[in-house]
Amino acid sequence: MFKKLTGLICFIFLILSFSHCAVSLQTSDNQNSTARQIVVKPKPPKPFSTLIGVYPVSIYDLNLAQKSFGISFYAWWRSTDPTYHPDNSVEITNAIDYHSKFGTYGKNGDEYFTYVHYYATIQKDWDVRYFPFDHQKLEIRLEDFYDENYVVFEPDLQKSHIHEELTLPGWHIKGLELKKSTTLYNTNFGDASVENGNYSRLIFFIDIKRDGWRSYFNYYVGFFVAFFLCCMIFFVDSENINARASLSLGSIFTAVGNKYVIDQLLPFTSEFTLSDAIQAATFCVITLSILSYILLHELVIEFGRKKIIWINRTLSMICILGYIVYIGLWTFLAYLS
Repeated sequence: MFKKLTGLICFIFLILSFSHCAVSLQTSDNQNSTARQIVVKPKPPKPFSTLIGVYPVSIYDLNLAQKSFGISFYAWWRSTDPTYHPDNSVEITNAIDYHSKFGTYGKNGDEYFTYVHYYATIQKDWDVRYFPFDHQKLEIRLEDFYDENYVVFEPDLQKSHIHEELTLPGWHIKGLELKKSTTLYNTNFGDASVENGNYSRLIFFIDIKRDGWRSYFNYYVGFFVAFFLCCMIFFVDSENINARASLSLGSIFTAVGNKYVIDQLLPFTSEFTLSDAIQAATFCVITLSILSYILLHELVIEFGRKKIIWINRTLSMICILGYIVYIGLWTFLAYLS
């Protein structure tokens, strides 16, 4: 009796397990068939135009070394096509990473509108020629997955503005500029019916200028201290080798330490910058001051002490005036940039 009962229970369990597997397989097949459904948007007789605007509300994490910055902004679209959903088809093409929050979708008369809140980290090649008096244009590019056969962007110049509460410490925000363009991709992205595609793009620029005097002295104070120590070398008695050697070592370590800080802060560039000018001038003065006290010390016997003192003072004036004029000219040009 016990064996029969056990067998019946096992039989019922097998039937239930088989039924569950069959239902699961059917559900999975239904889901896969649904996922494989292809929705092809019909090509319109002519491309429709959509008005696109932007409203930046926050700029943050300006990272010169990593070549990036963060931005938060609203974007909206107005068109007469009820099937157009830009929240699903528009991307930020120069973003390292971004995500968005859907705002709303509605209708006003014959127009349909959508707005979205974007949060993005944008790739940026910083212009550091005149750092820290640099002038930057933050560029954000919006582009649709549908080409110009479907949709063409028109900038909403009237309603696109920078949020009045947007601030960027250490920078002066000068304005917002919108520009439309067409991008040609020499590929069909897998669609064999076309050779390549033209895609409508909206680019908006935020023009910013750094308030650089405080940063100028903060970042380059090490080089200026090194220059001051080098100047002291010229005024130390030529017989006092220990004092001159100490000043030389102090200037070298100070300049190298400051260079390490600047190299960590700024990206590599092939252009000659204000930072390069200050570094090059400082290391030139260090080299000249060290060579001067070594050579002049050896030439005291040959030329006499008075002659050596005159040469030493002449070299000191050339180094001091040359350094100040050279750095001053570079700084003036950077400030005017």
